Amino acid sequence: MQIRKIISLLLVMLLPIISFSQIYTIGPVLSWNFSSEHCKFSGGFEFGIHALPIITENNKEAFLSLELGLDFEKAKSRFYTEFKLIKYIPDIRIPVLYGISAGPVMEWGKDGKTTFGFQSTAYTWCIVGANFRYRRINGKNYFGPGMFFKIPFTFMKFSLG
Repeated sequence: MQIRKIISLLLVMLLPIISFSQIYTIGPVLSWNFSSEHCKFSGGFEFGIHALPIITENNKEAFLSLELGLDFEKAKSRFYTEFKLIKYIPDIRIPVLYGISAGPVMEWGKDGKTTFGFQSTAYTWCIVGANFRYRRINGKNYFGPGMFFKIPFTFMKFSLG
């Protein structure tokens, strides 16, 4: 029950960000999680909200975004949010994006215990992407490469009049 309340509160907090957004992404993620004790595969889905442009040096734009994700391993599941800084490589035909992100992660297992931690990700993508993630939960560090497939989309806004 506590997990539902936390997720509901988070979604209510996201509504203002979603209202400014123009581009969204959604897609599957595969990760290989290494720790000092084991290495396990996990899979999940991410939903990205990309909205807030920032002008940087030479008038190149970067974007502040938010990523929401669910990650499933054999014995545990995770929900995470990461604030992202996205930049792109200009002057090429296909946009290649890259950046860093960080945020809180919530993990729960079959034992019913819920724990909180932190994770950070470095990534690059153009529809198909690669990332390297660091996660710290319960005093344990996890590292791992991953790959993902993201489909960008937008909602058309209509006005009457």
